[in-house]
Amino acid sequence: MTDPMDALIDFRRALAQREIGVQPADFHADILVHVDQPAGSPRYTYALVEGGEVTAVALFALTEPIDGLPTFQLGYAVLESCRGCGRAQRIVMAAIEEICCGLSRNGIPKLYLEAVVDRENLSSLHIAEKVIGGPRTECLDHDSGVAAFQFQRLVDSSQ
Repeated sequence: MTDPMDALIDFRRALAQREIGVQPADFHADILVHVDQPAGSPRYTYALVEGGEVTAVALFALTEPIDGLPTFQLGYAVLESCRGCGRAQRIVMAAIEEICCGLSRNGIPKLYLEAVVDRENLSSLHIAEKVIGGPRTECLDHDSGVAAFQFQRLVDSSQ
């Protein structure tokens, strides 16, 4: 299982060293967006900025389609010193709105969101239940072999 906290730390470092370009999000003034293509597949990183500091990220990595629709693996992380104040839910919900609107403008009104969350990570499970919802499926993470829950949701921006 890839740890989104690693992505948050790397993002903060790369931004501070001006190694990456970012742009403001369309609908949320406190969010920056970075798009890259590690391993050749698009990844969208949405960063919550408070007081000039990135405090949380939500990442969407394109993965195998479900029912012929684009599917994005969702990951999220919040700085340890900033946890417990709703930032995870805030960044994830705002990022979903941003990515769905952007894709819809480009003729992609439907997509799947998927999250695989370690069974022991109660905070992340809570966020996945609130934001993605639906039934959760027990699984083993294919990268780490860790017992996890998988969440999936169809998002239809055309409605």
